[in-house]
Amino acid sequence: MIKKILILLLVAAIVAVATIPIWTHRMAESAFENPGRQSTEKIKQALLVKMRLHDHKGGRILAEKAVLYFPESSQLDYFVYNAAICGEQEGMYDVAIFWYDHFLARFPDHEWASQAKNKLNILKGLHKQE
Repeated sequence: MIKKILILLLVAAIVAVATIPIWTHRMAESAFENPGRQSTEKIKQALLVKMRLHDHKGGRILAEKAVLYFPESSQLDYFVYNAAICGEQEGMYDVAIFWYDHFLARFPDHEWASQAKNKLNILKGLHKQE
């Protein structure tokens, strides 16, 4: 009987973990459909989950969409910086360079600015861009 319960718990845990991308996507989409005060926080949480699951393409798309939908958000720095990180991790270096440039232009005195500048210089050096 204990073995059956343990197997059932294991299967339930696997199913729960497998549904994380689905509920993360739904949470973000509901935030875009009903923009409000807490929408950007939901998107930020969804983006964090996507990045932890190494879904860099999904994270980049989510961050870019958040930049377009919420250009005056207090979370804008987070979205722009993470769009760059996801682009870099995805191997889309032109996209990463674009977002790092955008981040530095928009937030030159941000606490992440030196990291963004270093990553930008490395990417430009490795991929021959001025």
